[in-house]
Amino acid sequence: MSSNRSDGLYSDMIHSLASQHKEHYTQQGMILSFAEYLALVREHPRLYMRNSASYLTDMFKHFGSRPADHSLLNKLRYRVFDHAGELGAAVRGGEGPQQALVKALQSFARLGRAFKLIVLHGPNGSSKSSTINCISHSMEQYSGEDEGAVYRFSWIFPKEKEWHATTHSEGPIGFSPAHRNSGPTDSFVGLEESQIACKIDSEFKENPLFLLPMPFRQQFLKSLHSTDAEDQLPEHILQDGLSKKNREIFEQLLGAYRGDTSMVYRHVQVERFYFSKLYRVGVSTVEPQIGLDARERQLTVDRYTRDLPSSLQTISFFEYSGELVESNRGLVEFSDFLKRPLESFKYLLGTIETGTIHLPSASALLDTVFVATTNDKHWDAFQEMPDFSSFFGRIHLIGVPYLLHVTDEMKIYEKDIELLAKDITIAPHTLYMLCLWAIMTRLKPAQTEGYSPQEQRWLKQLNALAKAKLYNDELLPPALRDSKEQQIFLKQNTPKLMRQYLGRQDYEGKTGASPRNIRDLLHRAAHSCKNQHLSALDIFQQLENLTKNKKLYDFLRHIPPGDFYQPVNFAAALKEEYLRIFEEQLLDSMSMVESVQYEKFLSRYIAHVVAHTRGEKIFHHASNSFVPPLISFMEEVEEILGIRAEDRESHRTSLLSRIAAWKIENPQKDYSVSSVFSDLLGKVKHHFFAAQERQVQKICHQIIELHGGAQEDAPASADSEQIEAATSTLAHLKSRYGYHEVAVVRSLRILLSSKTAAQKSAGASSSS
Repeated sequence: MSSNRSDGLYSDMIHSLASQHKEHYTQQGMILSFAEYLALVREHPRLYMRNSASYLTDMFKHFGSRPADHSLLNKLRYRVFDHAGELGAAVRGGEGPQQALVKALQSFARLGRAFKLIVLHGPNGSSKSSTINCISHSMEQYSGEDEGAVYRFSWIFPKEKEWHATTHSEGPIGFSPAHRNSGPTDSFVGLEESQIACKIDSEFKENPLFLLPMPFRQQFLKSLHSTDAEDQLPEHILQDGLSKKNREIFEQLLGAYRGDTSMVYRHVQVERFYFSKLYRVGVSTVEPQIGLDARERQLTVDRYTRDLPSSLQTISFFEYSGELVESNRGLVEFSDFLKRPLESFKYLLGTIETGTIHLPSASALLDTVFVATTNDKHWDAFQEMPDFSSFFGRIHLIGVPYLLHVTDEMKIYEKDIELLAKDITIAPHTLYMLCLWAIMTRLKPAQTEGYSPQEQRWLKQLNALAKAKLYNDELLPPALRDSKEQQIFLKQNTPKLMRQYLGRQDYEGKTGASPRNIRDLLHRAAHSCKNQHLSALDIFQQLENLTKNKKLYDFLRHIPPGDFYQPVNFAAALKEEYLRIFEEQLLDSMSMVESVQYEKFLSRYIAHVVAHTRGEKIFHHASNSFVPPLISFMEEVEEILGIRAEDRESHRTSLLSRIAAWKIENPQKDYSVSSVFSDLLGKVKHHFFAAQERQVQKICHQIIELHGGAQEDAPASADSEQIEAATSTLAHLKSRYGYHEVAVVRSLRILLSSKTAAQKSAGASSSS
């Protein structure tokens, strides 16, 4: 009894599914007669006249764009590259190469055909194939939209019984003279599958508009198209367009029906298709090991022509296959195309230039965008070949470097972090430090030509860490924050610095650690971390191990110019940077003086400086009167800030300039000391904590004793107030910054150890 109920339940479910699918099938216009297709063309003529380049250009417009996350170079971010398909992930960053690719497609669309091979070149792992995967996946999505609908056609031939019923003919099927024009002009598209004797598909997926003979096609489309001079018929739509097989079928039918095209079109079934890289429909990838990109095979008489009308049985039918055939009307990718022997792709450039593929039995026009990928090693070698100049004229070259923004690089590993976080705790700054190291390995020294001597000195001080932070629009390291003029100069010139190596063979981002290296290092660090807690300290350990294996990594074998290309030193510099960041957050978390008190102190100083510079008085709350600004107070603060006596007046003037500049750049925001003078605020904080260094160290040791065991140099005892301060500090580190006590204890041990070593070193230097 229960089995019957289950059968009924599943039967209803299948019936409901079938009903929904049939309705969707009808709404999508999957199968149309030729007349129905022409009705669609009449409504939206431009959409059905597009070639592959125009289609892709429209696809980018459809999905739209937005400003890039990093606006220093005013780049657009096309949302196509945010689409992660089944075959890959979204592309992080890389807006420069992506814009160049879109501009190439727009150029092809204007000129009517993709007449060059787009070559994406770059180091291994720079997202060349991922860029194409995003385009392919977006093509799949776009072809499912009304605006992105694409159609091909097939030939339908009914069985003899249905032929007699639909044509009112008594003779055998074969278009005999007595019955050539004897029936209505309804399409055979409505026949059931069982009523069809033969169906001939078009492997090239030609546009059904090519079935309209010239000059009628031109006249018909002109009647629908705008008469504006800038909106003329696309040149490609006026070409022959049909493959040899389809041309022969059309002509034989036209002859059999004595020139009655309406009878010929009864046999045309127009079908909507959807792009798919997985099933190689309009999108294909040619791997280096594949020898032939297009093939043909003659079909046997028994299989193909026995059910055809007698007037078509004289045609020799061929079946076409291969990546170039499958990708027609869409896009084909030649993956690592320079790994092939030179002779094997000479034909390819001729095919692209003429838009024609030559097969043993016939030639056919192609409507395809050709894209290739290659790594820089092969591309550099290719340029040394004698035939390079003839090839280069048929290539549109786009460089795809490694990312140079830390935040973009971090986005690559978001899923990895998400998966790892299910099993282990990941401390703050762990991924940031790893990605910062990766970016540092890819950077090149700033070029100083064309700058003043002072500016050249500033640029030469720009090491890899500072340049990585500058590119990421971050606060520069403390060593480069002493001079406000230097900071302003570097900030204003960052876009120029980012363009210095563009277009050069030794472009920035050509070498360095690849995302594959970084992902592998991240997972090895996670696998070897202690107590299921991964922190930046584990990353530094893995970096130390990696930099010992110079034979395994090309980027470790570069001759270092100055402070660049020195990954071993980078790891040590980053360790110092991490401890500096951790110490700042530690001091903030101690709350020995509330942060607002630091701001009040600095705000008071700024108010005195403004009044002094303008020759004004300042309001004194205690006496409820206006009094002159206190010179002694300003000098006291300037001593804390490290301002020399001879520089005080220029320093005070620069503070007013900073306020004015900030207000110009941020007209909608309220001015605050922390937003404009974060560097000065940091110095004030450090001054007050330095004055209480002994108390700070006691709290640090107490945290270690409570959660990690006492250290050898820890204080002997602690009072309840000190324990409370340690507990409060740890709680703030957790709530404000997301630390776990394991990461805090490990970081504290190293921080205290480094400070002890620095003190001993300073003591030894002073005694000597």
